[in-house]
Amino acid sequence: MERLIPEDDRLQDVIHPDELQAWDPQTGPCCTPATFKLNLGGTPRDDWNMSASRVFADDFLATHSDLYPDTWDIRQTVLEKSQARIKSLIRLYRRQFIGADVLLQMKIAQRRQERKTNVSHLHLVVIISWLLFVPALPSSQRHNVLVPTDGATASHARGFGCRRHVQR
Repeated sequence: MERLIPEDDRLQDVIHPDELQAWDPQTGPCCTPATFKLNLGGTPRDDWNMSASRVFADDFLATHSDLYPDTWDIRQTVLEKSQARIKSLIRLYRRQFIGADVLLQMKIAQRRQERKTNVSHLHLVVIISWLLFVPALPSSQRHNVLVPTDGATASHARGFGCRRHVQR
């Protein structure tokens, strides 16, 4: 796609709204390889970007015919990859207009969510390993196992909200 879009124009929405309104998807592709344009103000799957993705796939398969035969599977893969790239370019284009403080808050929220996801996965691992490990112990050693009572991880279990496993 970088061959069709010069690097300095990569994150510029060069489609005029009148051009977008005037184009009819039924009449043919939105652009040619020589006049390739993306609608960065739209969505990755709007009519214009889907048409541009097909133009890119046609051009890619024509210029790389020695490496990739033009089969349905390869065409679908090229279309999927180009859609992913268009989605990435739209996200980068929109981030240009977000203030630094909003971008920082988005990063903080993303990091917080990532930590929550990692901790919940760790809790699941601790619980599963505890369920597999404790019954396998001889009954004389089961009373020494620390069991988290508040969802704490094994590293937190040594003194924070834990009770000793009581043999019944």
